[in-house]
Amino acid sequence: MLQELGKTWEELQSEDNRELFEDEDDDWSDWQAHPVCVVYLFCEQQAETMEKNYTYVEETHEFDLHKLKTDLSLKFYQQVNLVNYIRRDS
Repeated sequence: MLQELGKTWEELQSEDNRELFEDEDDDWSDWQAHPVCVVYLFCEQQAETMEKNYTYVEETHEFDLHKLKTDLSLKFYQQVNLVNYIRRDS
């Protein structure tokens, strides 16, 4: 962790850094949501939502990711590892 010269980490932690996050240029009026695109695990198809992805994969490839992660009690990073493994080998 980088420390400001002459200050301990306790002093840095106790400082009020709110002004660092205040930005006068925080105008989001031109922001537009982009459509969500989900890539399937086993093929090159794309879905608009994760629900459609799960349904498609379950019906087409007979793979239920929800059931698998529940049955195996997979935590987040374990799920990421599983998906990366599937994507690498498919």
